[in-house]
Amino acid sequence: MKLVSALCLLTSFAAHANTRIIYGEDNRVDTLHSTSPLFRRLADSTAAMIGNEKITLRGNTAELNGVTLQERFNLCDKERFIEQPSIAYCSGFLVAPDVIATAGHCMDSIGDCENFSWVFNYKITEKNQTAVSVSSSEVYSCKNIIAQQNGEGRDFALIKLDRPVSRHAPVKLAQQEATMGTPLVMIGHPSGLPQKIDDGAQVMSVHNGGFQANLDAFQINSGSAVFHARSGELVGILVNGKTDYRANQSLACTEVNVLPNEKGGEGVSSVTQFVALIPYVRQMLEFRQADFSNLTEMRFIAEADSRIPLEYDAHYTFTDASVDQRLKYYQDFKADDFFDVAVDGPRVVGFHA
Repeated sequence: MKLVSALCLLTSFAAHANTRIIYGEDNRVDTLHSTSPLFRRLADSTAAMIGNEKITLRGNTAELNGVTLQERFNLCDKERFIEQPSIAYCSGFLVAPDVIATAGHCMDSIGDCENFSWVFNYKITEKNQTAVSVSSSEVYSCKNIIAQQNGEGRDFALIKLDRPVSRHAPVKLAQQEATMGTPLVMIGHPSGLPQKIDDGAQVMSVHNGGFQANLDAFQINSGSAVFHARSGELVGILVNGKTDYRANQSLACTEVNVLPNEKGGEGVSSVTQFVALIPYVRQMLEFRQADFSNLTEMRFIAEADSRIPLEYDAHYTFTDASVDQRLKYYQDFKADDFFDVAVDGPRVVGFHA
């Protein structure tokens, strides 16, 4: 039940050379109107990539400035959301306290890092809203690009933010790739709009490193989080698709391109392309693969300026404990609650980033 649009007629953004579309019915809704508590919770982990020139800081408020969707894409009067602002450039989502994931073609240079910010809560909060402002604390700068690929079937980027994100939790990452028929929900910013939830889709075909789905995706959905619609686990990043909008010659405007559900062809990069490159995930994997046979000391430290209370500090010293017992100490301590770990010979030190 996906919707496709033919937008390449209208824009020349290099980052959006591959555009998107709607299949069957248009399932996009403002987060405000979603009836799913799960989807609304997942939406809280997503962000918009917005040009710094479109953000005006006034005290504790960040005003997001831009034209309407209709003005930006010359849409016909019958199209949805035409009075809402179209401000975003790409979409993204939180994968660690200070790391955003997005499509590789959205963030491929230090210039992109310097010229764009990541904004949470860019969404409609009341009916007929035509402008959006957020708390200035919801605006984060790009500190550097941790990893980026765009080519040979790979399309993703990991962005280090200027500070840890508060009041928004990282997504839960799937441990396995999506398979044929997996139910999907996508959350992002189609055509630069305030946050939209699009459910009712499924995986239509699978290929090495990703899959095709009948998601109602548009240009600027690039980088959107694609979740398993039942488990809520992140299965991929929306990266490409078919044409968004088509010209209506008689009305001298453009309209959404609609295709049957079975024609779904929106490209998604699998979570497996980048999961091991997320800093805390990589370090946790190294920790789990460490040799515990000679472990004599295990210490977990919560730094004074972290969000983990200092009373969670723990220090274990092993004498005659077996390897199995040592592993149980680790498991009991629930090291997954920590965002960084370091393995140093006989010692294992974990700390909050």
